[in-house]
Amino acid sequence: MRKAALVLLVACLFLVVTDIGKAAAPINVPPSLMLHSHSAEFLPEFLDLISQEGYTTITYRDYAEALSCRLPQKKYIIISIDDFGPNGITPSLRTMTEELKKRDMVAVIGLITGRLDAESWNYLSELEKAGFEIASHTLNHSYLPGLSSNTLKEEVLGSSNVISEHLAKPVSLILPYGGFDQDKRIIEAAQNAGYKFIVGISGGEQVDETSNIYYVGRESPNIKSAKKTLVILEERFATQNNGRCKFQFSVKKKL
Repeated sequence: MRKAALVLLVACLFLVVTDIGKAAAPINVPPSLMLHSHSAEFLPEFLDLISQEGYTTITYRDYAEALSCRLPQKKYIIISIDDFGPNGITPSLRTMTEELKKRDMVAVIGLITGRLDAESWNYLSELEKAGFEIASHTLNHSYLPGLSSNTLKEEVLGSSNVISEHLAKPVSLILPYGGFDQDKRIIEAAQNAGYKFIVGISGGEQVDETSNIYYVGRESPNIKSAKKTLVILEERFATQNNGRCKFQFSVKKKL
């Protein structure tokens, strides 16, 4: 099911017709949910809900491959799980990834690369083979705007280099604490390291397809209600559509 969806997603790249002379319209970012390893109890109900609502989970890597095309009429959602690394493979994180895998779903794992052992890398390799994306969450989970320029570069480039030694080169930089503040040093460091996405929290509901790096936002869950979480996601990320890369969203329901 997931493979078929991704085939359609990539196949549409060959169907693009660009109107010469017209400015490119901004493209919507799919509903994007930010979780942490302590969200294990929340996740199963939410996954069942989005399955019932017809959503397909994708990663930022998947989204990058589809940015220049008219997407098929499917409903996409991106789930990211931050802060893997400092405590190894916690039971909570293992539970979350297993809940995703048994539903043929995927997520983006925000990896803090400074403290990882061989067992962790083997586990991440298995997740990557299952379609998960392993994203950089920097070397030490430092608040980037507060760092010196040299240390900031080390956090951003260093984490990319470490991941690339073991897994696919990361395309997404997930900002610790969502710290961005329009800091041009972060953009420059991310571009130089080869990232396609800077992933924060606020803003980032649309991207400009002409950019060579994209800022995208995410939403925290209402941990007590999967339904309210989905409504919040749809209201935030589905407020505008542009007729180019279209995401299909469900009709809002009163809770």
